[in-house]
Amino acid sequence: MGTTGKNQQAIEAPVSLNKQSFVLPGSERIHVSMLSKDKPQNFDQPFYLYDDVQTLYDCIRKGLVQSNNGNCLGYRPDDQSGYRWLSYETIVNRSTNFGRGLRHLGAKEKEFVGIYSKNRVEWILVEHGCYSFSMASVALYDTLGPTACHFIITQAEITIVVLETEKNLLSILENVPTCLKTIIYMNELSSETIVRAEKLGLNLYKFLEVEQIGQDQQDLYPEKPPKPDDIATLSYTSGTTGTPKGVMITHSSLVSCMCCGLASFRHFHRDLMNKDDVIFSFLPLAHLYERFVEGITLMEGGSIGFYSGNVLKLLDDIKFLQPTVFPCVPRLLNRVYDKVMGAASESFFKRFLVQTALRYKGKEVERGIRRRNSIWDYLVFGKVQSALGGRVRLVLSGGAPINADVLQFFRCALGCLVLEAYGQTEASGLLTMTLPHDTNGGHVGPPIMGAAIKLVDVPEMNYYSKNNEGEVCCKGPMIFKGYYKNEEETEKTIDRDGWLHSGDIATWLTNGSIKIIDRKKNIFKLSQGEYIAPEKIEIIYLGCPLVAQIFVYGDSVQSFLVGIVVPDAEGLKNMYPDNDMPTLCNDPSVKTLILEEMVTLGRERGLKSFEQIKDIYLHPDPFTLEQGLLTPTMKSIRPEMKVFFEKQIQKMYNNL
Repeated sequence: MGTTGKNQQAIEAPVSLNKQSFVLPGSERIHVSMLSKDKPQNFDQPFYLYDDVQTLYDCIRKGLVQSNNGNCLGYRPDDQSGYRWLSYETIVNRSTNFGRGLRHLGAKEKEFVGIYSKNRVEWILVEHGCYSFSMASVALYDTLGPTACHFIITQAEITIVVLETEKNLLSILENVPTCLKTIIYMNELSSETIVRAEKLGLNLYKFLEVEQIGQDQQDLYPEKPPKPDDIATLSYTSGTTGTPKGVMITHSSLVSCMCCGLASFRHFHRDLMNKDDVIFSFLPLAHLYERFVEGITLMEGGSIGFYSGNVLKLLDDIKFLQPTVFPCVPRLLNRVYDKVMGAASESFFKRFLVQTALRYKGKEVERGIRRRNSIWDYLVFGKVQSALGGRVRLVLSGGAPINADVLQFFRCALGCLVLEAYGQTEASGLLTMTLPHDTNGGHVGPPIMGAAIKLVDVPEMNYYSKNNEGEVCCKGPMIFKGYYKNEEETEKTIDRDGWLHSGDIATWLTNGSIKIIDRKKNIFKLSQGEYIAPEKIEIIYLGCPLVAQIFVYGDSVQSFLVGIVVPDAEGLKNMYPDNDMPTLCNDPSVKTLILEEMVTLGRERGLKSFEQIKDIYLHPDPFTLEQGLLTPTMKSIRPEMKVFFEKQIQKMYNNL
């Protein structure tokens, strides 16, 4: 096994890097994990690690036993202090009381309860309170606008919403759905807002008030645990292309996905994700990737520490928490990487020191050695390790592709496992994952245990499975039940043979790992008939050091592309230290410089001439969730982007 201590024994490799997946007999070239190639290939059967854990209700109770009633959920009550912890028994009891309170307020078995909040202890209390009485949760993103929020509440016929802030409630009050009857709030509300809500016919209760109601009604409402095939949650897709779709995830689907992922982990590390692990929770719980990680943590008796709710204080939270497992998205890792490399570029000596450290530790990483006690850790990487609490032993990156150099940097800098995962909401969060001893970047690993993946032809984009290219299709116990009240979209996504069509384009590498190379669902045509996959182009341009964010747009009546670019503040600051961002964005020479670098990079990465952007608008402020421009996983909501930047887009087309 690898190590972070003095022992420098290299990691064991139960799977060859040259053959990471197994191809089943037949013409479809279905790939499965090498770890399960000798097992029966029945992809419709649930995959459980424990006989007594088949639902999310079971998970937290298993964790209670595994941890011996250890720390379950932690929070920071103020800016100065560290984390306070609630035990497993406390969380089980409080969540059950809350669920009982929901029943008393009229919630019924198999109904949906809305959760409109950032990650916090109460989020889990609501979720598991629902499970205690066979109800299901629906996550409303804490940055949703009134329109999407109204749509979800109405479609799911939600009668009770548990929300965090007055801002959340005011968003709902702009257009109250007729089905909504009750609001339960975590933070205090102003008297004016309470009066306004009550005038609109809503019943309001404080969170602790509902808990107390449940505690007082223990004899009246006995627990009613869910069945494995019951819906656990409606997870509404991010809606990058329009109206959100409610993904029906059963208890069996999510628990199977958790068990498939954990079983894959533990073929390499028997102690990975156990009762001693501490997870940092800041990625939205509305996203199944985070629910997957936290579900494993609760099942194994680990601890979850929530961020304080302010993204500007993430590093403070991390220092106090000292997590051992760090689920994240590439955007955060890119920021840390850019900051370190930007500082290194300030002098020849710093640059030489960092490059030398990466070279020497990189050789150790390639041999499977993971440690934090080398001279290079002392001289260079110690600050990075301290910034993440000093105890991280697993970084799991997902949600978007990550640059291979960034992956290798963190493997060297943190002296720990850094894995890249790929999945989607419709597959309960996880389908593939890189192997711990594979230090090559640019792919997302082989299928996890229990999952089957094949590629199918996409002729309009010139991708053919005979060339090991095509749309990713998958089967397994983690696949969703369908879209809620949307049979048409369900039939488009799951074919007659039960294969889930992901919309992602991939290629099989010769070693049996998979590489995501394109996106099918967002493609469009230019006037000359050429198909454009904007996400592929955006990923390439994001490799430009001066580009922080980008939105690529093409009008079907035009023959070329334009783009909205948020420049990288650190990069421009190093080049133009005396200017602020708005000034630089209005400087034609800066625009020309960035566009030329993007085009050069695009040419190097194989973009065709019609895929290259012809003009850009430099936007001084980052795209944010609050503006309604990004999903919780930081993907562009393309229709909203188009509307938000309509004037700038039209001006670029008029000027060319």
